[in-house]
Amino acid sequence: MRVGWGYAHSNIIKKLYQVKKPFNVNRLGSSAAIESLKNKKWLKKNALLNKNNKRFVVSNISNKKFKIIDTLANFILIKCKSIKMTDLLILSSYGLTNYIRMTIGTTEEMKKVVKVFNKF
Repeated sequence: MRVGWGYAHSNIIKKLYQVKKPFNVNRLGSSAAIESLKNKKWLKKNALLNKNNKRFVVSNISNKKFKIIDTLANFILIKCKSIKMTDLLILSSYGLTNYIRMTIGTTEEMKKVVKVFNKF
């Protein structure tokens, strides 16, 4: 399941709905998200893991073919400098040609990602 959310003034939310892509959360995802917010210990643990794993990826991808763009969210953007990726990526519809949006995963997954990107 994947659930994302944002916080903003109601006027901003109304404007966002005018341009929102059609990716909606289903009832199961909504219920799971609400329940997970009740477990403060789990939230704190996973927020720290996400922060640490993102920091690891950002500081360890050293391949100059990619530019890592850190965010305040649970993902990073990776610009592919010398590799044509436009036709493969949905981000081009957002005006982000040759970008990959990478959600931060587990420590083991992020170690594999760094290894692959640095060999690419």
